[in-house]
Amino acid sequence: MRGYRAALRIARREAWRSKGRSALVVAMIGVPMLGLAFADVAARTGDVPGTEEARRQIGTADLLAEAVSGEPIVQQGIWSYGFKDGNGGPSPLAERDPDVAAALPAGSRVVVWREYYGVRIAADGHAVMGQVEQMDAADPLARGKVSLRDGAFPRAAGETALTPRLARDLDAGVGDTVTVGTRTFRVTGIAIERASLSSMAAYVPPSADVDEGIAPDAGRRWAVDLPPGADDVATVAPLNALGVRVMPRTWFTDPPPDPYASSSPIDAEALGVGVVAVGLATLEIVLLAGTAFAVGARRKRRELALVAATGGDRRDVRRIVLAEGVVLGAVAGLVGVAGGIAAVFFGRPLLERVSGSLMGPLDLRPLELGAIVAVGAVTALLATLLPARSASRQPVVSALTGRRGDVRTRKRVPVVALVAVVAGALLAFWAAGTGRSPMRDDAGAYVAGTGRAASFNLVLAGAVLSELGFVACAPALVGLVGRLASRLPLSLRLAVRDAARHRTRSGPAVAAVVAAVAGSVALSVYVASDTDRQRREYQASLPMGYVTIGHGDPAKPVPGADVDAAVRALPAAARYDVGDIGSPCDGSKPECTWWNTDTPRAYRCDAETPNGCVSRYGPRPAGLAVADPEFVEVWTGHADPVVAKAMAEGSAVVFDERWLQDGRLVLRGDTSRVDGSGHRERVLSLPAVVAKPPSDDYGSIPSAILTPATVARYGLPHVTTRTVVRTSRLPTGREEAAARHALLRNTTFTDLYVERGFQREAALVLLALVGGAAFVTMAST
Repeated sequence: MRGYRAALRIARREAWRSKGRSALVVAMIGVPMLGLAFADVAARTGDVPGTEEARRQIGTADLLAEAVSGEPIVQQGIWSYGFKDGNGGPSPLAERDPDVAAALPAGSRVVVWREYYGVRIAADGHAVMGQVEQMDAADPLARGKVSLRDGAFPRAAGETALTPRLARDLDAGVGDTVTVGTRTFRVTGIAIERASLSSMAAYVPPSADVDEGIAPDAGRRWAVDLPPGADDVATVAPLNALGVRVMPRTWFTDPPPDPYASSSPIDAEALGVGVVAVGLATLEIVLLAGTAFAVGARRKRRELALVAATGGDRRDVRRIVLAEGVVLGAVAGLVGVAGGIAAVFFGRPLLERVSGSLMGPLDLRPLELGAIVAVGAVTALLATLLPARSASRQPVVSALTGRRGDVRTRKRVPVVALVAVVAGALLAFWAAGTGRSPMRDDAGAYVAGTGRAASFNLVLAGAVLSELGFVACAPALVGLVGRLASRLPLSLRLAVRDAARHRTRSGPAVAAVVAAVAGSVALSVYVASDTDRQRREYQASLPMGYVTIGHGDPAKPVPGADVDAAVRALPAAARYDVGDIGSPCDGSKPECTWWNTDTPRAYRCDAETPNGCVSRYGPRPAGLAVADPEFVEVWTGHADPVVAKAMAEGSAVVFDERWLQDGRLVLRGDTSRVDGSGHRERVLSLPAVVAKPPSDDYGSIPSAILTPATVARYGLPHVTTRTVVRTSRLPTGREEAAARHALLRNTTFTDLYVERGFQREAALVLLALVGGAAFVTMAST
């Protein structure tokens, strides 16, 4: 151990003497360690304990109950439950609330909490879609779930408190008035929902008239304060019998086993890509830092030769160089860990804004942080292996006299290195595989993927082998370039010859630059390949530049005045009002007859299915559209007088002849009255013509189009549910925002979609990654 202590002491003094090179090595190794420490501390700090999660979800209540079904349910955990009705779905909720208090122990206090979704909230020309929480936010049971940031909690029926994001989007503050639904409320405070900082919620007191002023549907919830000594888990079964889901406080800290939990929660493909990326990044760090150590060992070759001349052997020389790597690696690890902790501490507001929830107290795990420091030290140690070996084998006399050593490269070294380059590339290419996910064919049937699944460990091994092979042959390549020096200008000739003369120093430098360039190229190839994959998989809903307005729900048609205002905000060239078969029955008229819009669809018949027709579920949805003949132009791109004449005579239009049976379109559906009486099945056979679109890959192309007159002739009710707009040019972002604002004046759940073609997902993030890789390449060069 005496020799190791001396080596560490020499390494510490040498690192302090060469401050510039030491700072370079510390930065190269410390920055990745900073990222690891930041990720570790941020993840631990953001992962709040069960007690804190319980406060955010249910406040100080012992449990939170929520009605989810009109029939009993079976609950396995807080978020996991099933139904007993045999079809796997919930039964409709009863009109009256279940008697929750009767299923609880005597002495329990029950406080009603309600949630209203999809509520229009407006103030001073601003309108957004949000939710309404009807609860007494000042009640002790809500403490921890809702925190007051400014003002006071609402008390009177006409008062409300807004979450910060909702207040920001509405540009409203304490003392202003907002319109929630059709009612006006005065803002008394700004309240933070600790579980979600991005919540768009307005808090109103229990006395607020939400049934008429906000929305007819609500999430039925109850906060329960049990008597002392009561078991909150024991209430699960009796409440489940009422169709009520329970969130007991005990399950937050001691959750039961979830039978539906995935046995493999980690995405294997994402993990494999991460392993390859981290492995290549580690290799790049090792090569970059190894170059710095190699240059440093070359500069102090005389000092190392003195160690050998005064009685030290090769192990002592290697030990000194390796000790320098350990010292600088440990310092880099410590600096990186300290920087990561500081980044989480000072960047806490930004992290909370990005994550959308409050973080817990700063959580530092000494074992994990110590492992990161050890990784830094080991990385630096790996970077010094080759420089230490080279320094220990240098001739002592040549080093003391300042003569340069052997500049020739053994002939077998480049041969073996080139073999490694080719073998590594072939291994990585083979290991990448050609496996594909199961896809559907044109008939809608699943087609199993072919090829092998990628082996990411072999991909990493092949890439590392190929890169190390090039590193090994880099000195020989430098020497080969030196032979061409006579043909170069004077300055380049001198530079090339000097590099060839000192190839033991210039070789690792070339290898380090190659590693950095390889990282940039690898990332660029991945981005280009992934972009091409997304482009091939992208399915446009409409032709380029077209806009669709409406949510497609016959029971909630969009007011015509709002649609008109939205169309005026767009560069509209033509407008097509499209309907669905069905009736906007609200249930107030039991005699209202309606057609089940989930059932009628065109049926495709093939020779392979002689016993019947099958509904097509493939690249296009099987849906019917009720519109004027001009709507066909959206999909064909031109006016067809033959098609227009046929539709005027009562024919339907299909875009694929396989939808026809004996030249006719067959529709099947169920009709009944709202009260459930008068149920009968109907089968209609209509004449049809085929229109050929230039492409059938549009996601919203209907299977058939019928005119309103044809639908009325067969006694089928229909209602306009959406509007398609052909634009003269692609709408700008400002025009799209203006159209959305016009729709939010009186409607809820209204959709507006602009077909802009393929858009790269997370383009800004990938651009930042590519820019970072390019910066690393230039900096390392």
